Amino acid sequence: STFSTNKKLKNLQLPGNKLKVLSPKMFIYNQNLEVLYLQANLISVIDKDMFKNNKNLTELILYRNEIRYIDPETFEGNLRLIRLSLYSNKLGERNKQELKARYGGMEKLFV
Repeated sequence: STFSTNKKLKNLQLPGNKLKVLSPKMFIYNQNLEVLYLQANLISVIDKDMFKNNKNLTELILYRNEIRYIDPETFEGNLRLIRLSLYSNKLGERNKQELKARYGGMEKLFV
């Protein structure tokens, strides 16, 4: 994709684009990415290592997708993340509780 190799990219907004699959390495070169909006798509899987190179990420918006499970360790390396929106997905109650337990101290967590 045109943005995947842009190392200076800080803000990427792709809401409502009917995205279904995100390559696990889609954002690997976007180390300066701070804001990522992927809401209202058809995404069903988030790879555990999807955001591991995005250390500057402060906002990650994934609500209104088809996500069924997110590994609780997915955002471990995103220490600057203050807003994570995951509501209106298909996450199970147990998975929601795991995410709340791990990231409940985040300024704005919406599961």
